[in-house]
Amino acid sequence: MSTHEAVGLSNGNDALKNDAEKQPEQQAEPEEYVEPEKIQNPYFVNSTQPQEYRRQLPPWLDHFNAKDLKKLFKCTFAVWIQTILIFINPTLRVLGQAAFVGCIVLFIAPSAGILFMQLIATISILLGLVIGWAWGVIVMKTALVTRPAADLEARYALLQQMAQNTTNVGQASGQSEYLQIQIFEGFMLDTRVTVTYFCMMGLFIYLVKCAEQKKNKERWMQKYSEWQKRHTVNLIADNWQNNPDTIRSVEHFAAIQKVLSKPDSLQKSTSREEMLQAYNDTIRELKNHRDKFIDLTSQRLREPHDHLFNDNGHLRIEEDHFPPLSGLMWVLLFEERLLQLVDALDKLLSRIIDLESRRTKVRLWLPNRLMGLVRWIFRSEGPESSIPEAEKDSTEPVISRTDSTQINQEGKKDGKQDRKSVHAQLTSMRTPNSRQRSQPSQILLKITHWFASTEGIFALRVLVVTLVLTVPAVIRSSAGFYYREKGLWAVIMAQLSMVPYTGELFYGVIVRIVGTIIGGVVGMVAWYIGAGNGSGNPYGMAAIMAVVIVMFMWCRLFSPPTIMPAGIMMAATAYLVVAYGWVDTHVPSYGNPGVGYSVFWRRLVLVFVGFGTAVIVNFLPRPPSANRHYRRVLAESLAGVRDRYALFASNWADPPPDLHEIAEREALATGEILLSIVGPIKLTRLEFSTSNFDVDTLSQVCHLCMVLNHSITQLLLYTTRLPEQLKTRIIPSTGAVDTDLIVELMAVLSLVQQALKSGDPLPAVLPTPLFTRSIGSARHNVKQGIIETDTLFVRDNLGDERLRNYVAVLHAWVQFLGTVDELVLVQKRAVGETSDVVLPDKV
Repeated sequence: MSTHEAVGLSNGNDALKNDAEKQPEQQAEPEEYVEPEKIQNPYFVNSTQPQEYRRQLPPWLDHFNAKDLKKLFKCTFAVWIQTILIFINPTLRVLGQAAFVGCIVLFIAPSAGILFMQLIATISILLGLVIGWAWGVIVMKTALVTRPAADLEARYALLQQMAQNTTNVGQASGQSEYLQIQIFEGFMLDTRVTVTYFCMMGLFIYLVKCAEQKKNKERWMQKYSEWQKRHTVNLIADNWQNNPDTIRSVEHFAAIQKVLSKPDSLQKSTSREEMLQAYNDTIRELKNHRDKFIDLTSQRLREPHDHLFNDNGHLRIEEDHFPPLSGLMWVLLFEERLLQLVDALDKLLSRIIDLESRRTKVRLWLPNRLMGLVRWIFRSEGPESSIPEAEKDSTEPVISRTDSTQINQEGKKDGKQDRKSVHAQLTSMRTPNSRQRSQPSQILLKITHWFASTEGIFALRVLVVTLVLTVPAVIRSSAGFYYREKGLWAVIMAQLSMVPYTGELFYGVIVRIVGTIIGGVVGMVAWYIGAGNGSGNPYGMAAIMAVVIVMFMWCRLFSPPTIMPAGIMMAATAYLVVAYGWVDTHVPSYGNPGVGYSVFWRRLVLVFVGFGTAVIVNFLPRPPSANRHYRRVLAESLAGVRDRYALFASNWADPPPDLHEIAEREALATGEILLSIVGPIKLTRLEFSTSNFDVDTLSQVCHLCMVLNHSITQLLLYTTRLPEQLKTRIIPSTGAVDTDLIVELMAVLSLVQQALKSGDPLPAVLPTPLFTRSIGSARHNVKQGIIETDTLFVRDNLGDERLRNYVAVLHAWVQFLGTVDELVLVQKRAVGETSDVVLPDKV
């Protein structure tokens, strides 16, 4: 919807009548046969042709193709080889009960995808193991130092004496086994060593969880966004495949996909010139399609709106009203969006071909931060660039991806000139002039904020869960029971289930319990098929585990990321049942849980103990609310929209050079955050919240914030595209820079942001709807703006790029105001109104 359509809304019925009167005349024209539209114009699908219906498998099952089956075979084979090591007695005696851990690691990080990413995952896992091992060694050495050697020797001598004096030594299978059992029962425990262990390991767990949550606090959210992207791509692909009429018009995009998906094709080609020529032909064909679209489709789309112009080709403008322009505006906007997409593809493909034609040698490109570390270690006097000298002159500038810290540092270096940049303006807006505190007060305040932050509280809860479930292992009365029943698995389950917010915790607990039950049942079936009532046959166990691995690996690779924990728990439980059963029958030792069902029910009890402890600790002292967190995220996005509107109102007349770059960077950052919480918002149904914002309301607010992000980005980008002369006429005519409207808009955005944070009701009287209020100031300016820019509003000039830009700006502004009005209504339905004003009736 645009300002023009709002101005001419009252005359929409008249236009419809005129169209209805014209239809008989058009139908009465020549009976000459006209070819179908699909033949004349390849850009539209023939809707009259019936499309063949094809039944499809569910997305998680529709992977019976060569690529996915090859990936499944590689991952399955790797796990199966690791599984065979369990059934070989020499390797089992060397690896012990931890022989199945390698299989679980392969399920967590399967050998699928890009090789470099697989190496990164492998290095990360190994790095974590090395750090944990190193800290464990340090803790052990430190703890043993706290206990005098004489005390340790005296205690061990007493244990040996007890073994010799025991009357049932023969029943205990010798003194060595008796000593081992007594040690497991806690005979050698010492309070000093235990306290040292708990302090140092607790510190390590706290710091690791703080760092993990600080770095990856959106890790769970990204699973939803990745799933949504995957389903969106599948949906689009299915629609294209079911449309045979569109195949010919998109054939040349296959070459673009070939360049993007196989960047090394030029190096492998026998004739580089032929490949480059083929890609250049693709670009030319893309441009030809662009011109063909403008010649064929654009004119056809504008023909139904000829009645809006007089005989001279000018727009019909009467004194009292304007003609309805909504249809024409949507046509021009559609044309502008499509041509912008084509231009972007043209630039992208040209850039790729340019790089491929100049970089003829194979090079190793490391991540930017790793390259920065290498340059910092081996840096010389001047800054070192990763681009060869021969390529510097011909390399086009690309958008910088610097963060706010780097921007601030650059701003300090640039000095006075940087004060006029968008970097400096945005930094100034987000640096409030608050109370100046002393240095000790600032330090104390930062420490308090750290412990009270989401990361600090989450790490503290994980630490408490770990301590609660680990204390029985160091109490002499329960140490033996803890070891025999494998209480460590309860600690692992509790730590895995802990997440920052209650809704995600409940969802993770439910998914993991279901995975544990299914995995346990599958593990028991595999064990009794391969072993029966005996000790098991290695060949039979290897054969049945191959089938089990295929099932679990299929679930791991092709199931939605949101249920990936269930797949990992299924594999882990099944392997626990099989591996513990095999160890119990082939390498018997003290504390083995048995085989089959005995292992499963113990595992299930430990899972419930760990999850139950995690849920109890999560509610102390107050359950963390994901609803509150998402409301804060949405409020921050509204604050960003408000700041960017301030940039637009301040710089529309003379935009700084970096406005385009900052607008894109802010739009991408905000869009990524909003997209990442679309799925997790639905999990707030599982938590106990007293907020007035339910799931539906939060989802609506999130969607509206996305629309606001898109609209303000379009305003900023098109501000840099419009010519200065046209910009000074068009933007004021829309009312976007009207002083009163700026004040009202800033006030409304601030109130909505505060209500979203606190949940307080909004005032009943607000300067809304902003859309209708802006029309009042725009009615007078639109007519004058059209008269002054009459060269644009001519029938023969409807394909002018300037008019399309004007329509895009107008659409972005109207959409922005309409979305703000809708956001106010949505929040008022949730939080209500206050400060009602009842005006007396006018006489």
